[in-house]
Amino acid sequence: MEIGKLLKYTLIAAILIVIAFILIVVGVASPGWVYFNSINSGIKLQDYDLAYSNYNGKDTSDSSARQAAYALCVISTLGAATALTAVSIDVLLQLLNKMNETTTKILPLVTLIAANVGGGFGIIGSIIHVAWYASKFSNTSSISTVYYSLSYGYIPGYSFFLTIIGSIILIAGGGLAKKASKGGHIGGV
Repeated sequence: MEIGKLLKYTLIAAILIVIAFILIVVGVASPGWVYFNSINSGIKLQDYDLAYSNYNGKDTSDSSARQAAYALCVISTLGAATALTAVSIDVLLQLLNKMNETTTKILPLVTLIAANVGGGFGIIGSIIHVAWYASKFSNTSSISTVYYSLSYGYIPGYSFFLTIIGSIILIAGGGLAKKASKGGHIGGV
């Protein structure tokens, strides 16, 4: 495989991973996780602070479901950052023509693993986050009641979709970075 094709695949992977990183960071940091759809008031964003601090007189800020969701979203962000770093080093080394057999195989593998871990945890964390959040407003106590919560007017918000889409793009970018390495040593086999 020629250097141009390897670099092209790696650059496309880098662009996908940058987009994924931005989507995941914005999704995790923004408050739009759950909306309530009612006939009287239309669709409105639920009060994020209310869900996380004090709901019906109970302090929910230390909820294990909330902490687990945030931990998974943070792991997703770290996975995206690791994949971004690995693919950036890969691009830089290809541009400087300093790749050797070891870096040709290791950097794309690190990118693939980080992208899959980050993307997987982003998807799982988003689902847990929305389920916990909706259960707080529907007066249910368990994440297992997410179907009940969401079927009665609670719908996932833009933060959920940004994180899910970013996670999927991250996984695709990692796969493309690994595909770029299949050509072997640059200028060689």
